[in-house]
Amino acid sequence: MWLLDTATLRPRQGNESSSEKYAILSHTWEDGVDMSFQADMAGFHKVDTCCTDQTSSAELSEAVNSMFRWYRESYVCYVYLSDFQPLPSRLSEQSRRELTRDQLRQCRCFTRAWTLQELIAPARMEFFDRDWNFIGGKDELQSTLSDITNVDRAILEDSSGLPSIPIARKMSWAAYSLLGIFDINLPLLCGEGSKAVLRLQQQIASQNNDLSLFAWQYDDQQDVESPQFGGLLANSSEEFRHCYNLKRHADQFQVA
Repeated sequence: MWLLDTATLRPRQGNESSSEKYAILSHTWEDGVDMSFQADMAGFHKVDTCCTDQTSSAELSEAVNSMFRWYRESYVCYVYLSDFQPLPSRLSEQSRRELTRDQLRQCRCFTRAWTLQELIAPARMEFFDRDWNFIGGKDELQSTLSDITNVDRAILEDSSGLPSIPIARKMSWAAYSLLGIFDINLPLLCGEGSKAVLRLQQQIASQNNDLSLFAWQYDDQQDVESPQFGGLLANSSEEFRHCYNLKRHADQFQVA
């Protein structure tokens, strides 16, 4: 894992076997902004390309599969919400809470698959608005975050409880890149599109006997004559969206 040294502003190789403390960033790209590898401006560095060599397929694949662990082991995760407008300075505490809740519901951060595992993994998170004003910590915003994402409050508080959550329920939270919360490793194949969801389910099925993987439902509006209609696995994580209330129950029968 690469770290950005705050003293020198230069990347250096981190020692993953040590207890070195580091901060990590969660953010989304602005729509319409050129984020190509070659684009840069004097005095600025893209954080993800500072810490991941995206020209190396091996390093990129390792980064994707290690992302959940890196976030989980971070000392703190700073969440930059570029679409969260600064709140007026003169507000009652009640009004501030209500406006914060309303704006958070509109943030693109909670509609991106990549940022969902970044929300679940870290124990400590601090949220900032577009001007880097502090909004609040994960602990105090926990109820609102759970309402927005349908992720259990207990999981937002402590991600170690993920194994107790049915697979279908996890799938209802988001999409392809949730490798960490399923505790699996998947080779990265760029450009595979919707096939990534199928490959993810195949990998989960090969390592798990949780039958909730097959609890998905077709969209009511889907054409049953469509060539996309059919098969044991879901075509999209959207087909798990009704599974957010699924719970795991202990089996009353045991093999003697």
